[in-house]
Amino acid sequence: MALHEPERGPKLAGLPKSNKRLSWDKRLHQKYLAHPGTIKWAINLALSLGLVAIVYYPREQFPEEEFAVGEVAEKTVKVPQDLDVEDPAATEQRQEEAMAAVQSVYDLDTKAESLAGDNLRKCFQGFRELKLTRTAGGNEEVIGVPPAFREEREQELLKTLGGPPEKDLLTALKRQGFSSELESAALSLLRVAYSQPIVISKKLLFKEKDKGIVVRKLPQDERSALADFSGIQDLAEAKAALENADKIQLANKPASFRLAAVKLAAALIAPTLTFNKDETEKVRGEVLAQVSPIFYKLKRGEIIVRRGDRVSEAQVAKIKALSSVRMPWERPFIYAGLFLISLLSLATVVHFAGRNIRKFAYQPRDLVFLAVVLLVSLASLKLVEQLALPIREAFTGLPEGVEFHYLIALAGGAMLVRLVLNSEVVLVYSLFASLFGALVVGRSLSFALYTLVGSLVAAGEVGQCRERATILRGGLVLGLANVVLVLFIALAENMFLEVQALLYNGLFAFLGGLFAAILITGVVPLVESAFGYATDIKLLELLNQDHPLLKEMSIHAPGTHQHSLAVANLAESAAEAIHANPLLARVVAMYHDIGKLHKSHYFAENQWDQENPHDKLRPSMSALILTNHVKEGTELAEKHRLPQAALDCIAQHHGTSLIKFFYEKAKEQENPGMDPVDELDFRYPGPKPQLRETGIIMLADAVESAGRSMREPNPARIQGMVQNIINRIFADGQLDECELTLKDLNAIARAFNKTLGAMYHQRPDYPTPVEKGAAPLKKKSDADPDKKPDKRLKTVEGVDSEDSEEYLKRLGM
Repeated sequence: MALHEPERGPKLAGLPKSNKRLSWDKRLHQKYLAHPGTIKWAINLALSLGLVAIVYYPREQFPEEEFAVGEVAEKTVKVPQDLDVEDPAATEQRQEEAMAAVQSVYDLDTKAESLAGDNLRKCFQGFRELKLTRTAGGNEEVIGVPPAFREEREQELLKTLGGPPEKDLLTALKRQGFSSELESAALSLLRVAYSQPIVISKKLLFKEKDKGIVVRKLPQDERSALADFSGIQDLAEAKAALENADKIQLANKPASFRLAAVKLAAALIAPTLTFNKDETEKVRGEVLAQVSPIFYKLKRGEIIVRRGDRVSEAQVAKIKALSSVRMPWERPFIYAGLFLISLLSLATVVHFAGRNIRKFAYQPRDLVFLAVVLLVSLASLKLVEQLALPIREAFTGLPEGVEFHYLIALAGGAMLVRLVLNSEVVLVYSLFASLFGALVVGRSLSFALYTLVGSLVAAGEVGQCRERATILRGGLVLGLANVVLVLFIALAENMFLEVQALLYNGLFAFLGGLFAAILITGVVPLVESAFGYATDIKLLELLNQDHPLLKEMSIHAPGTHQHSLAVANLAESAAEAIHANPLLARVVAMYHDIGKLHKSHYFAENQWDQENPHDKLRPSMSALILTNHVKEGTELAEKHRLPQAALDCIAQHHGTSLIKFFYEKAKEQENPGMDPVDELDFRYPGPKPQLRETGIIMLADAVESAGRSMREPNPARIQGMVQNIINRIFADGQLDECELTLKDLNAIARAFNKTLGAMYHQRPDYPTPVEKGAAPLKKKSDADPDKKPDKRLKTVEGVDSEDSEEYLKRLGM
């Protein structure tokens, strides 16, 4: 028989040798597939897949069909997720406004005057070099220049004036002989004309008057803004200025001279302030690049168009915007991301809680239960979310802002977890329920806080649930707390003035708490049956003495029944002392010895006729009968569907302790050469106690059995006996796997002493009433001194005091 090896005490055998011959696939199954860590990872994987399915299925899709303005929508289009969609019209309008505000760039040529003067001087110098002369007949001839070259040279010189001048101007210049005086007069007029910037047309320039222009001085490329156009002239004004200056500066000159000077200067005038299209477009491009697009927000669940409505132009634009952001490859990435986040968060939190939170349930059964509760709760929430749209379409009078998900109180799951497990597990469960619930309803932080606070309130109300009415009271408190939370959320989201929506949400939140309590009341028995949990309500039901097992025990094994009652009293007081679960300790103590029903007369507490059947058996057979009551008790518990805690206690309440009396008796009869005695045959199969309550019952069982055989019990003897038994069990390593500390053991010992003192307290001797005429009875002190009392004092069970040690040894002590 393979047993768990204790950390102290005798070394036990490991696995059977036959396991070494297992095939590789069976060894693989035992090492990995059946490993608790593998099972827990498999649960986490399954839970993560379930969360992905609930959160994203059925998932609203982006509209794929085209909608035309004015047509009747064949289905309702709802926004699948929060989106920022670009508004092309608004963006274009903003761009146009930005472009309109851009100042045009004009180039100011500061060297135009000097260039015109240089060209004038060059032209006059060239013509003078041709040395033109006039003959008496009016014919011209060039002195020193070949006639063929004359015309070509004249064309080159005239180009310096900006192009061939008018014919009469050329004639006038030739008549003046391109004199230096004429040259100076023209230069003087040019200075007047170029004294102000010159544009081609003021009409075009004045279009920029409201916003101004940017003047870029050339060739320095210095830029400055110009808003005052009063100092700018166009070509016509510049030429008019020449004529006015001519009248002033050349008033004493002949008319022909003045006319030639004016026409010459006018021919050399060119615009100095010109529009630079390239630079302006460049600036506009830079400004346009800085204009950010305008987005409008589409909230998840927002209805763009309802089925049966005519589609407007704005709705078509929104639907097209939705379609434009749709990416065909986005779903796998979304699913993979949520799956990995779920898996990592679940594994991390559960691992941390299992290592650092002392009461956190970390067994596969508990993880499966938590996963089922979480998935069912979230699936219910998802169902309500999916039904919300048809309800809104059916009841068009509902105000905006009504949230149907308040009807599903995820806190009900926390209430159920608290009923069957503990507060530490509830805290971890509530964290996950609130976070994933927020994902289901559209990443709502307010709903996450709503669920978290409600879960803790509901769990706190059912922490000590001894009757089913407590669950309903917890649901009522949860509903009221939900209403308060809804009001606070409305304040935080500036929706407090939307009275109609607030009333609906408050009503839904209150009803959600009540519905959760009613549902949990009906679900608790199913959970107890499916997962083997024992709530306080179930434990109270098991304490009913009309239970078939307890009733049969009281009839067929009355000694064991009384022993169980005494152990239950001891265990309950000890559990209260160390803040364990006293109700659980009392209940499992009542059932820990039900395996003695089949062979009750083989156990000392049921041997009323003083006959001991073990006297006729070999020690190994007696030990087998004693250890077998653990196996038979487990089978009876499974048959009567007792909770898992009771099954564990029955299997563990003796641990791997040694039945010392029969072991020593076997050693006395041992024949080392023929039939050696193996200590393993005289030990209980185990395992050792895993829970504090089971460890308490092991101690209470041993202490109660020892107390029955104690001679003249008094506080000192009781205290010594209790301390001796606890020390022996602790030294044997039987408490290594439960969470009882030395401080707990001291508190347990004090509780045992108090309870045993109440059970075995001494009573005063009351004299027997004397009948009339009879001699009064003597007190014990008046008895015959020669008559000595019988040394063979009877114990509580009727066992002689001389046989008390043998009685304890038969019990394995």
